[in-house]
Amino acid sequence: MKIVLAASLLLIGTLGVKAQTLVQSFNDIQFWTGSGPNRSALVLQWNDGGTPTSLAWGYRWSGNATGIGMLKAIAGMTTVTAPQSPSTILDTLSGADSRLTLTMERYGFGDSIFSVSFNDGLQNRTRADWATGYWAYSILGGDFSYDTYDANWNYIGPASYSQNGSSFYPSTWFSSPIGASDRELVDGSWDAFSFAPGFTTSAVLQPYAVSVPEPSVAILVTIALVFFMLRRRANA
Repeated sequence: MKIVLAASLLLIGTLGVKAQTLVQSFNDIQFWTGSGPNRSALVLQWNDGGTPTSLAWGYRWSGNATGIGMLKAIAGMTTVTAPQSPSTILDTLSGADSRLTLTMERYGFGDSIFSVSFNDGLQNRTRADWATGYWAYSILGGDFSYDTYDANWNYIGPASYSQNGSSFYPSTWFSSPIGASDRELVDGSWDAFSFAPGFTTSAVLQPYAVSVPEPSVAILVTIALVFFMLRRRANA
């Protein structure tokens, strides 16, 4: 029995120890969801003074996929509300990581990110936009055209972005001129949502790989107790 209890305590103790891996490439990403031959990465940066500053997830897909589709597929719960009316729920979706929640507001032009929260039991990261800032969107990899404007929103002309994807972490990010709903992913693409407190953007920092959720303490204790009871019966 002492051995079983010691093993249980050892298992429980390891729950608080989470090795953090700095993401150098797709190979360092631990949490993947989706299926298909193509791979993309999602980076979330709260800029709230918490550690680590940013976290990364992986997404596998086939056919066509968008930046917002990747975010919704990863978020454990996505809630879409009417603008400035959080009690008016228009849509809900469930994704892969229950620790991550996403709230969006639906406008005539599409859905806009309002808040992104992450809670793994050890840390609680959350930011909401429009009141204290907004979620800036940066990308690597893709091929699309867009319109350009000057500081006074006078139309300048068309422009284009064309960049191959890469499994290695971007050396530079491109501030996306299009929304995540219109952004088509390519194999090896990276998307970063970085909160801009006070509506001031900052550089996207190299993320750490978000861990794969571990079994809860209760589950481990139950396993240990069942093992103990079975062993006791066998020795009776």
